[in-house]
Amino acid sequence: MSWIRWIGTELTRPRGRQSHRFYRSGRGSRSGVALLLAITVLMFLTVLITEISYGAAVRLKLAAHQRDEAKAEVLAYSGMQIYHLVLVGTRQVDGMLNNARSQAAQMGADASMLASFGIPPVPQLWQMVPFVNTNFMRMIFVGGGDVDEEEMSEMQQEGLSEEQVAETRESKGNDRNFLDFDGDFMVEVTDEEQKININTLKGPTLADLQGTVAGAQLFSLMSGRHACTAVSGRASQGTINPEEDHDQFFYDANLDRWELVSNLADWVDADDQRIFLGGREDNLYENLRPEGYLPHNGEVQSIDELRLIDGWHRDDVWERYGDKITVYGSGKLNINTMSCDVEWALIQAYVSQDPTTIERVMVGMREQKALLGGYWPNVAQYVSSVEAQGIQILDKGALQGALTDKSNVFRVTSTGVVNEATVTIEVIFDFSRNNLGKIIYWNIR
Repeated sequence: MSWIRWIGTELTRPRGRQSHRFYRSGRGSRSGVALLLAITVLMFLTVLITEISYGAAVRLKLAAHQRDEAKAEVLAYSGMQIYHLVLVGTRQVDGMLNNARSQAAQMGADASMLASFGIPPVPQLWQMVPFVNTNFMRMIFVGGGDVDEEEMSEMQQEGLSEEQVAETRESKGNDRNFLDFDGDFMVEVTDEEQKININTLKGPTLADLQGTVAGAQLFSLMSGRHACTAVSGRASQGTINPEEDHDQFFYDANLDRWELVSNLADWVDADDQRIFLGGREDNLYENLRPEGYLPHNGEVQSIDELRLIDGWHRDDVWERYGDKITVYGSGKLNINTMSCDVEWALIQAYVSQDPTTIERVMVGMREQKALLGGYWPNVAQYVSSVEAQGIQILDKGALQGALTDKSNVFRVTSTGVVNEATVTIEVIFDFSRNNLGKIIYWNIR
């Protein structure tokens, strides 16, 4: 505060005895000190009040954000519970329809006849309701239940006004509207049996690893040129998506496919010897900075753990293949839910290596699947459809052993949004042991 005293001294320092017409005394008067003190106190109070007001505004905003986060978490939890009920209901419906199919089969009804009576070959209630989005529901409510694609796209871009949101929340009497809450939640479900389970990778040597079901599928997934863009629509022979040219990707990245597959197997197996090129497994990890670590030498417990494995820590590899592998489930692929890329790898591993042939086989199988009501009734029907395409299966037993028509492990992702707060809950339910589902993975972020 010495500078304030200096200013005060300079302002009141005598400068001669000449009188001023506005003052009774001369320039030597110190009557300006009171004014200086008043100005100083006023400045101090201004700074203090501004600081207090700013701090209060920040704390109020933080409190509001924490309130919105709490609401968003509850909404995400609600969405997860809703889909848990859908999955439990799926199990119950499956049981009833399985009995109906068994009785119909005894009477000589085939899959196409059952489908004509509204009994799908493989009932999957969760596939009929693949997602729940309350914001989407509000748009339908505002549109009176009749909204075309153009209107829906416009509402998604512009959003709903406060008046429209308030309209969707209106309740009548004691009947509370389902959408009468702040914010929205979006929940979706996928089954883990549509992915390749890397925990089944086993083999002390590279030759043993190449003979495993998961090893063959992974290598095929990362090999050749997939034409899934053409297959998903009406295929034109030889149409290849340049982004699916896996050979070029590995050439540019200077990576070896079997090294990536072997690193997964090394992480799971109990020994310390690398399958690919030999050496110690620990050498890949113990010298990493800032702190090294060692391979798990046991089954991978979560998808996040896969990012620790050498090669799979790379973003380009993970973005390309990470959504097609899993560590949950039986290790068999669901014939009704696996993606085009995974099915392409399956056909390539056990049927043919020629992309044009694979494309023709998959197009023919999709046409056959449509005739069956959109579902394969069982694995035998799927394999028979492959054979019906006029091509020999390289290993029919291995192909049948790699497939299933049931899904028991599901990933539910629920996101709650309130104003600027967003909370996502990701849960994996395992229904292989009971019909209520066991939570084997939980993540909130």
